[in-house]
Amino acid sequence: MSLDPSDIPIEANIEELEKTIVPGYRAGVPVAFESRKNTSCRVTIWRGDGEFVTNGVRIIRVSDGKIFWGAFDGEGYLEFPSADAMEFQVLDKDGACFFTLAPAGAGEEDAVAVTCSVRQ
Repeated sequence: MSLDPSDIPIEANIEELEKTIVPGYRAGVPVAFESRKNTSCRVTIWRGDGEFVTNGVRIIRVSDGKIFWGAFDGEGYLEFPSADAMEFQVLDKDGACFFTLAPAGAGEEDAVAVTCSVRQ
């Protein structure tokens, strides 16, 4: 049994899209696909000097090391596994900088602007 990804809402996060089951003769078998709501948001990341971070930067969620990629004009797409504020590290051409963001802006059309700060 499988799920068609085009029928799944974009905010759903389903780890397994296919399961193999063997029902008994003339029997039905319930099949559960574990899912959780995906909380994500689009961000525009600025360096402390007022410039966008470099295109293609790595954006790392500090809590678990998950890597996201920056696009043009400092934009990135981030996912939040919980409702807590999370710290992100950006590896830019000039070194590493950090920002903290809560998933409050998830689902909004406009990107959330954040400034990436270098730690002293």
